[in-house]
Amino acid sequence: MTRQSSKPGVNVPPRAAHSVPASDVQTGTDLLALRAQLARAEKAARRAQAAPPPGPPRRPP
Repeated sequence: MTRQSSKPGVNVPPRAAHSVPASDVQTGTDLLALRAQLARAEKAARRAQAAPPPGPPRRPP
């Protein structure tokens, strides 16, 4: 059901769907790409940090 105007005989056009400018879509895509790149870099840094440091060399008995 559509919303009716308080004045009889006056048609109120329905609200237009919110449109997103193309520049905002591109910005959003860039931000998602940067977020993914940062997540990969952080994951690689954690993996490198988790590797145990090499111990002292063993001497034969």
